[in-house]
Amino acid sequence: MSTVPQTIGRYAILERLAVGGMAQVYLGYEKGQSALNRLVVIKQILPQYAEDEAFRRMFQQEARLAANIHHPNVVEIHELGEWEGQPFLVMEYVSGVPLNRLMQSVRGRKQAFPIGVAIGIIAQACAGAQAAHDLRDPVGAPANLVHRDLTPHNLVISETGHVKILDFGVAKASSNQDKTETGMLKGKLPYMSPEQLWQAEVDRRSDVFTLGVVFWELLTGERLFAREQEVATINAVLNSTLPDIRGFRSDVPPDVLEAALGALEKDITKRTPSADVFRRALLEGALASKVDVSEESIRSFVVAHVGEDLSQRKQDVAAQVERSVGAMVAPDELPTEEVQRTSRASPTVLEPKPAGGLKRGVALGALGALFATVVAFGGFRMMASSGQDEEPLLSRDAINEGIVIMLAPTVGPEILR
Repeated sequence: MSTVPQTIGRYAILERLAVGGMAQVYLGYEKGQSALNRLVVIKQILPQYAEDEAFRRMFQQEARLAANIHHPNVVEIHELGEWEGQPFLVMEYVSGVPLNRLMQSVRGRKQAFPIGVAIGIIAQACAGAQAAHDLRDPVGAPANLVHRDLTPHNLVISETGHVKILDFGVAKASSNQDKTETGMLKGKLPYMSPEQLWQAEVDRRSDVFTLGVVFWELLTGERLFAREQEVATINAVLNSTLPDIRGFRSDVPPDVLEAALGALEKDITKRTPSADVFRRALLEGALASKVDVSEESIRSFVVAHVGEDLSQRKQDVAAQVERSVGAMVAPDELPTEEVQRTSRASPTVLEPKPAGGLKRGVALGALGALFATVVAFGGFRMMASSGQDEEPLLSRDAINEGIVIMLAPTVGPEILR
């Protein structure tokens, strides 16, 4: 494994968070006289792929595309650049827990998501998806963007109960000329729509189907289409009859059940036509049944399941942050290189600290945001209490795992499995 660079562009690298098949992810800190002194996540193409012009073009195209989505339920891309011949992305830092990890915790305790929490999570995800679906290109034409991978791995819940969509790496827009190769499916099989599995043209309704699958699994605590063999999984998506949610729990309001079934319609012509229609149907059903779908209810649920683990982890991460910050090069020593920037404001900005207290000031000021990302990614040991096996931090795929900080587009299907 290559050594961790000290800097990428004007960003001091604190640590490597993950290595995938085609890219690696770092936690960085923006420093300098004109910098915002903030924690960021940097995703950089591996050297062996940086020379592939088609690969670079896809990486940059998808980055520019995702950077134009402006919505509180979609992560921000701050910058697209190149350093030592390797393209990189600088992304919003999100402090929270991936939905797939939260689902594992709930399942491990043999508990269930409250109806309101499940609705609230999916409703927020629908709002972000709709913003992506409504995206227009610079000349005002519809971009026809489809995420194609709105799985629990790519939905992160912040510490305040706010949901954000991560990773537009498998997104497709009408302007993207790099078509998926025959036989190469982008996305995760158990969450794919039937038309996606058939490798037919997909539109926003494919994302609606995926969110319907996630919603069904939140309500039941069971996998809907996942099977031991890939062929069986594909057959289940295409041909199986949906189990009745009421066979798993009886407290699902009729209107909410109807909304779920509409999203899961295998016939695309009969499926709920948009994420916004799905969202409104869920919220109307919740309102009629007086179900609490607020961010506060989601936050309370997250704290109840992982709050103690996060608090326990704080002390360990505090020491790690201080060591990392202490190893950073001074601002005047950071090299500069021409980069392509997106004019985006960061929702997570750290105030500059006085020079005399840089190490401890940064460590303590950044800790509240940093620990949740590191904890939730690899050092996060909340699964220990439920008997889940842990994996080494850097052995996890940077794309396919539920990484809180995975905010940028990925490129190519090889890293999806």
